[in-house]
Amino acid sequence: MSRYEKQERFVSTNKKGIDLSHFQGDVDFKKVSEAGIEYAFIKAIEGATVQDAKYTTYRTDARVVGIKTGAYHYFRALSSSPEAQRDNIVSTLTAAGFDASTEFFAIDAELEGNEKATPDEMADNLHKLLTLLENEKILQGKRPFIYCDNNFWANHISGDKYAFREGLK
Repeated sequence: MSRYEKQERFVSTNKKGIDLSHFQGDVDFKKVSEAGIEYAFIKAIEGATVQDAKYTTYRTDARVVGIKTGAYHYFRALSSSPEAQRDNIVSTLTAAGFDASTEFFAIDAELEGNEKATPDEMADNLHKLLTLLENEKILQGKRPFIYCDNNFWANHISGDKYAFREGLK
């Protein structure tokens, strides 16, 4: 059984969730909860320097109405080093009071902002970032999700280059 399968996760195909970033503007989480949404996947960080302006507000407001929360980092394969991205992740999550025992964390890999990265560069820098995060206390030993669609994984990340599904140790 892989390390991915060993971790308890509250996200499943049987639960309804939303993906939020500052682009959504003001959100009425009471209405979101009433619509049956059980979790909010909230952008917290991007690259080496960006912290999403709505992360803390969304996280707090969602939790007030009983919506489970998770955070994600928008991965930049070329414009930010894995080390600088790790530092931004750790400092932002720490400042927000992120709790890996009740929240999940993911690395969001998408084409926008990564158009010039080759599949090997995407895989190499994603692998390095995941390796750097392995021993960070803020994640309490839990591995991040890799958040992308199957098409992106197949066409823009050399996923077979590393044992992403089996953990890194």
